[in-house]
Amino acid sequence: MQLPAIYSVVKQEFPEIRLAVAGAGPALDRLRAALPDALYLGWVDTEDLPRLYSAADLLLLPSRFDAFGCVVLEAMSCGLPVVAYNTKGPKDIIRNGVNGLLAESEAEFPSLIARYLADDQLQKSMRSSALETSSNYRADDILKRLLEDIGLSGRRGAGRPAPRNRSSRQMYSRQPAGSGHPSILSELLDIVSAGASD
Repeated sequence: MQLPAIYSVVKQEFPEIRLAVAGAGPALDRLRAALPDALYLGWVDTEDLPRLYSAADLLLLPSRFDAFGCVVLEAMSCGLPVVAYNTKGPKDIIRNGVNGLLAESEAEFPSLIARYLADDQLQKSMRSSALETSSNYRADDILKRLLEDIGLSGRRGAGRPAPRNRSSRQMYSRQPAGSGHPSILSELLDIVSAGASD
């Protein structure tokens, strides 16, 4: 419910802006009463999200209780920067001033939005950086980093047995069996299978 106060401040400087609210929840009726001129989209199906993100100038996420923040990555994958609080979750993805903006307080939120809206060059560079950031969060890349971080880089080394349970690899791999290019997930399953059978 911080959104009405934030929007009111920004609208004084940018009277032409329009706020679109996607989703539904227990505060929706209160939000409609506080922001009657906003556009309420209701629940948005997954296949319609890219079009919505691409049409927006900025995603506002005035929540201090987000976890990792899939919505942040979804927006960034469409080149849409995000303004959020500098809290766990958003701050793990957003690089302040590069691919989005991080507010320390509710009072700072509107000034960050205004800064972004007033600077065409900042908008262009943040959109590009947001898109670039989202490409770092592909599932295979994340699993590969995990394997490297725990010392299992995915290369067969001396002392590491070859996997004995081929059926799990063939069952769960996104690559066809015998393609010569096993996915990271397939390698991870091989490692787990080899460890479980020892």
